[in-house]
Amino acid sequence: MKNRNSANILVALVLSVCFIACTKVDKTYLQPRENLAKFNGTVYDYIKAQPAGVYDSLLFVLNRVPDLIDSLKTQPVTFFSLTNKSFELAIYDLNFNAGIPQGTINLSNINASVLDTFLCRYIIRDKYLTTDLLRATDGYTLPSIKYSYLMNLQYSYTNASGYVNGGPRAIIFSDTRTSPFISLWVRTNAITVDVVADNGIVNVISPGHAFGFGSEFQTKVYDNF
Repeated sequence: MKNRNSANILVALVLSVCFIACTKVDKTYLQPRENLAKFNGTVYDYIKAQPAGVYDSLLFVLNRVPDLIDSLKTQPVTFFSLTNKSFELAIYDLNFNAGIPQGTINLSNINASVLDTFLCRYIIRDKYLTTDLLRATDGYTLPSIKYSYLMNLQYSYTNASGYVNGGPRAIIFSDTRTSPFISLWVRTNAITVDVVADNGIVNVISPGHAFGFGSEFQTKVYDNF
């Protein structure tokens, strides 16, 4: 009987140690990970340093509104960068919805002030890492540069390898449409986040997002074309 009790105690101790160890591993896995992506240069330098075919359209638009280049070089910002695909989708929608041949409206003939207005919405004042967004369940509504248009940044948890909320970090990035009602917001995701440049943070918007956040951008383009 004594040996049996000793064996039971030993088994209980082993199970307890395993439970504590597994609990520690799970908690560690779920903690926000320290940012590892660092770039030696400005936010603008980061965009220019990427391979051809990634940011050609973004660079073209920036050259049409060059004061924003200075902001990406010198100001503390959080930039939601857009790949070529986002601009291609926007241009396609503009021409398709107007019922005109593709290419009639393009990045070279859209009014520069319209490009400026909407590109500014992707550039948030000051630096924000995903770890800065953890405390707010509905995210933070923050002003963009130049026009102080309010955008919302919300930390998004993803799953991986069977761990709930244990996957890569992401940000839900929303055009608030100047409304407090989330149901009216237009939302997209940043799928690569927390790239730290000298003067700011770069997050990369999903390629399925069309530049401009939809109907308001299209209306402004048509009105000024």
